[in-house]
Amino acid sequence: MVQLLASSNPSVLSVPANGGWVEVNRPTDNDATVTLTVTLKLNGISKDKEFTVVVPKGVTVTNEYTISYVLNGG
Repeated sequence: MVQLLASSNPSVLSVPANGGWVEVNRPTDNDATVTLTVTLKLNGISKDKEFTVVVPKGVTVTNEYTISYVLNGG
C-alpha cells in the first residue's frame, strides 16, 4: 500500500487528510519545488519516503464547454 501523507508546499500541492486526489495549483511566477512524504507498507513493514517534484509555472487550464439545444424541434 502507498499512502501520500504530506506536502511541503500545500498552496501548490494540497494533500487531502482523508485520501483522494491531490490538488495542483500551478504557480504563475516561478517553478515550485515540493517535497511529498509517502508511506509505503508491505507485509507488515512500513517505511516513509520523501520525493521531490517540480511543479512548472504556468496557468492551469480547465475545459470549458458550451451546450446549445433547440426546444420542441426548432
